[in-house]
Amino acid sequence: MDTGDVLLFLHIIGAAGWIGGATFAYFFLGQLAKEGGAERGRNMESFMDRLRQYGAVAIPLVLLTGVGLVLTEDQWSWSDTFVWVGIGAVIVSGIWQGVYARGKDEALVESVITEANDRLGRLRRWNQTFCIEVAIVLVALWAMVTKVEF
Repeated sequence: MDTGDVLLFLHIIGAAGWIGGATFAYFFLGQLAKEGGAERGRNMESFMDRLRQYGAVAIPLVLLTGVGLVLTEDQWSWSDTFVWVGIGAVIVSGIWQGVYARGKDEALVESVITEANDRLGRLRRWNQTFCIEVAIVLVALWAMVTKVEF
């Protein structure tokens, strides 16, 4: 097993972790929000904190191993579209999360903890926001698998 194999393995593990974590979070947090209550809201807060820590490992792992693959493997280069789609997905996801989605996360948790009347409406808006996050990651996965070129 050479360096390229190790980098590719780690790249795939990181991507699987990112996609799996996001998908699990979507269903798990949505269920807690539907059930409502202060305890479930605190569980959501705790899970979101852990999810951010998890993402702080998985996402850089994907990015750094992807860059490592481009730098060490002749079959991929900076001129490949799928490379830039992947890098773009990391950037867009970070911007989306920092500018918009994190606020929706916090609003949903607060509505669950306080058992607010608009909790289910906030859940619907959060679902839409989270679906965009998952879609960003799935576009990157599609680009990597198909090695899309424009």
